[in-house]
Amino acid sequence: MFDFPNSPTNGQQFTPVVGGPTYVWQSPIWRLAAGGINAGVYIGDTAPINPVAGMLWWESDSGNTFIYYDDGSSAQWIQFNIAPPIPPAPSPFKRSSIATLGTTTSFQFDVSTLFADIEVVGGGGGGGGSGTGSGAGVASAASGGGGAGYCKKLIEVTAAVRAATKTIFVGGGGSGSTTVGVNGGISSYTDGVNTLTANGGVAGTQGAFATQVGVRAGGAQGSATGGDINISGQPGAPGFGFGNVPTGAAGQAAAAGGNGGASAIGSGGVAPAYFSTLTATGANGGNGSTGGGGAGAAAVNAVGSATAGGNGGNGFVLITEYR
Repeated sequence: MFDFPNSPTNGQQFTPVVGGPTYVWQSPIWRLAAGGINAGVYIGDTAPINPVAGMLWWESDSGNTFIYYDDGSSAQWIQFNIAPPIPPAPSPFKRSSIATLGTTTSFQFDVSTLFADIEVVGGGGGGGGSGTGSGAGVASAASGGGGAGYCKKLIEVTAAVRAATKTIFVGGGGSGSTTVGVNGGISSYTDGVNTLTANGGVAGTQGAFATQVGVRAGGAQGSATGGDINISGQPGAPGFGFGNVPTGAAGQAAAAGGNGGASAIGSGGVAPAYFSTLTATGANGGNGSTGGGGAGAAAVNAVGSATAGGNGGNGFVLITEYR
């Protein structure tokens, strides 16, 4: 209990306890003053000093509310609400789920995963090789391999998805060759509900030695299905070989291999280019990266063996989980 001032004037304020409620005289009675602590609610991370029975305290760091209760034999703060916990922010973490190339691998989500972002890229097509031949004034240029398909999808990890058998398959890049390259492998993800497939790029074709003009079309691009986003790769570029340059001039030749096609996230290999020389024999095509096709080889005035195209870039399956 506490004593109010005698003979107060209208508007006079009185705070009996530090940190406690403030009262204002409005004749003929004392009333709780309006606003914040003055309304009888103390706000702070720790309890107020010298509380009085009936006083309220809102614990600002937890959101809990207490009332100071005196039952005649003891007095204490009694909590009468429990603030709901603040949910944690989603915590993404990346896991590069790569199977052994050319091998099907089972996969399980983390037990706390709610959503997952699935990205799938196929293998790039291998570059073609230059043809065999000999003599001055001849040229050969192979085409580049096509880029692989790419797909991406955000999935909900439902009970059905969690219970289903989940498998991933990673397609390798097609190898370059001294003849026709090898097609890129198909990459895939499946969980019984969702199926994402990224096809590999088609290989580049072999260049033929020519005394006039030899042109070989580039390898076709790979497509993709099953994603929210499906992007086909770029086709490989053709190779160009010109023998007897200018026409009829024996001993001169020029060749330019075709570049590999790019995937949505990887570049194609860069092809060599040679122009009119009696001594150049040829060069291998460059390798592609991450689903990009390998470049085609080129050679002029070659004697004997052919040159090889570049390798396509390997595919991958990347899974980003959200808890």
